[in-house]
Amino acid sequence: MFYLNEFPDQEVHTNYSQKYKDYNIDKFLTCVYLLKTGSEALKAFESFLSKYNLSQAKFLTLMILFRSPEESLTPSEIARIMGVKKPTSTGVIDGLLKENYVTRELDETDRRKIKIKISSKGSDHLDKILPEYFKYINKIMDEFSGEECSDFKDLLFKVLLNTEKIGDSHHQSYGLR
Repeated sequence: MFYLNEFPDQEVHTNYSQKYKDYNIDKFLTCVYLLKTGSEALKAFESFLSKYNLSQAKFLTLMILFRSPEESLTPSEIARIMGVKKPTSTGVIDGLLKENYVTRELDETDRRKIKIKISSKGSDHLDKILPEYFKYINKIMDEFSGEECSDFKDLLFKVLLNTEKIGDSHHQSYGLR
């Protein structure tokens, strides 16, 4: 979450640009707006999903399994796809199991492995949610033309790649990855 509701005024930007040689107001504001927009979008999606008694993590887990409903994945595979640690995905999966949105089965080739599969109840729940979900996304993006949406997606992807590159080098320099 990004916790800033009031942005710096022009005087602050002027002071920063005089004090810090690498301060670039356009890049700073673009980054701040990106962070704030991401936080607001996340809150909005969490609110939307709560109407269906789902968290973002539960929804994304269901969506991962819904991609290939005949296949099953291990909790580790789900964690990797989501970009979370296995204990996090295990807690989410346990919640989905209690609601009968997923099933747990033993791997046919290695009985020590557990596989998770979306249940018919989970698929039906997503079939009910997804039409409204896609309408919701369209509503958020309505101000963009098709070309603007495509350009914006490309720009965001560049930021994502750069963020990952910087994050990897930062984590490597501190021995975090």
